[in-house]
Amino acid sequence: MSDVCVVTGGGSGMGLSAARQMPKDKIIIVSGRTMSKLEKAVEQLKEGGHEAYACTCDTSDRESVKKLVEFAASTDMGKLEEKEGGSMLAYAAEKRVGTPEELGFAIATVADERNGYLAGVDVLVDGGSTNGKNFRK
Repeated sequence: MSDVCVVTGGGSGMGLSAARQMPKDKIIIVSGRTMSKLEKAVEQLKEGGHEAYACTCDTSDRESVKKLVEFAASTDMGKLEEKEGGSMLAYAAEKRVGTPEELGFAIATVADERNGYLAGVDVLVDGGSTNGKNFRK
């Protein structure tokens, strides 16, 4: 039985980038409000070798989120292990917005099971702007 990763905001941008960077042995469920975007994302993920599915969800609506969790848990696709939010922004110290690929890589890295000891922490991905430093000089 494979692990299931639910990627919110997975139809485009940072969420889709995070989904693309998830390990190929995970089952990916992309969620968002627009099914047409999600279907295109699933197609791209499948072309990249992922097993992927779409489920509409408005994360501001508790019932919608409950249906997403039920979809992930009841489809007999695998063990629901992670939920990764793709809806986030990061501003780097050089006054630029982080790219979807940069943030997607950070999400995929944290979600990787090899980081099993990493638990119960917030990982700030902001290019060093919080502490006023940019470590990419």
